[in-house]
Amino acid sequence: MVKKFAIILIFLFLSVTCLGSAFAQEVTTQGAGKTRDAAINDALRNALEYTVGTLVSAQTLIENSSVVKDEIYASSKGYVNGFEIIDEQRVAGGYKVTLIVDVDTQPDSKLISALKRH
Repeated sequence: MVKKFAIILIFLFLSVTCLGSAFAQEVTTQGAGKTRDAAINDALRNALEYTVGTLVSAQTLIENSSVVKDEIYASSKGYVNGFEIIDEQRVAGGYKVTLIVDVDTQPDSKLISALKRH
């Protein structure tokens, strides 16, 4: 009886562990910026764009056969579960970092669903 209980407990633990990682993707990305924080934010943004994708929208306003306004918007939304800095360098004009980023790719997360609807 104790053996069956232990086997069931191990099975439940492994199931929960596997489900948690099924919706996450680990990627290695680089980022650059004038400050260390800006470089980290750039690398995190690159990780999200790589795993979730980017929504691109354009708007052009023409009056009297002339372009009055031409705007392009890019958006990427998602969740970062965590990250680890594996390399950090001070370069001319700022910083360069390399991160391992754990990105939530769960298909029913609100932000990812909103991005995919557009």
